[in-house]
Amino acid sequence: MLKRIAWIALLFSVTQVYGFQDYDIDGVEDSIDRCANTSFDAIVDKHGCAIDKNKKDYFGKFTLQVGTQIRQDDVYGSHNTLNLSANYRYKNWDMTLTNIQSTTMGSFSDNNLNDDGDIYLSAGYMFVFSKASLKLTVGTRFLSDMSTQSSSTNPSRGGRGRGKKGNHTVTATTDTISLDNDYFTSLNYSYQMNAKQNLFLFTGYTVTDDSPTQTYENYGSFSIGTGYSVTREFYTSVAYNYVGSTYADGEAEQSVSIFGNYHFNKNLFASATYRYAIDELSYDHTLLLSVGIVF
Repeated sequence: MLKRIAWIALLFSVTQVYGFQDYDIDGVEDSIDRCANTSFDAIVDKHGCAIDKNKKDYFGKFTLQVGTQIRQDDVYGSHNTLNLSANYRYKNWDMTLTNIQSTTMGSFSDNNLNDDGDIYLSAGYMFVFSKASLKLTVGTRFLSDMSTQSSSTNPSRGGRGRGKKGNHTVTATTDTISLDNDYFTSLNYSYQMNAKQNLFLFTGYTVTDDSPTQTYENYGSFSIGTGYSVTREFYTSVAYNYVGSTYADGEAEQSVSIFGNYHFNKNLFASATYRYAIDELSYDHTLLLSVGIVF
């Protein structure tokens, strides 16, 4: 169950990144950048194109990112994950492959079998307007899960564990292979208010498949916020996030977050997100840290 919490958290961290993107580090946001591969030292116009020439994008760009998610709560302790992501972008299209693996032993269970490193695949297309962009994304979780669990009662916290306040019983299973898939779609809208600030809105819907021992509800999610480009290298944003419950009578997950992204040079960047929960079931504090390289 924990991998679902991590996946939802990663989706929101990616949402923050999509709030502002500048792959070629020319100071022009991608939603209005007509030349996505200008050289780092080029002087560009308001459309992001080199004044002396337009450099065409023949091969697209790859982005590799590695990070960790650290969650802390006075009652429920801590839980950490390792997040790996690969993204390929060509013009307005992109594909992302993500793997999330628990690195905390003894969290919710005596081992990490509930976090066996599923793979998530998504594809998106960005519609570009004069001062805005709209990105449509669809994706799924795939790979089967094999787990061996002992019956135990654990606090219900986030993801597919989000439900009524109190305890949640894990049903005993032995070498169970689950072939369930979750399918999701989302829209990410970004409006460039001026050269420095943008507004963004994320909304998504997930269709869940039932596990051998549990029936789940489909759920919606959204995030709204604003970002500001402090310098050419540093961008920051704040947002409100909402994720519905996978239980019919469950409580939604709500939080406020602050995000920062810094480009050291044309190829290397780092990002950090701090999220504070304002509902009663989620981890109170979540910190996501990552570094990435573009080539």
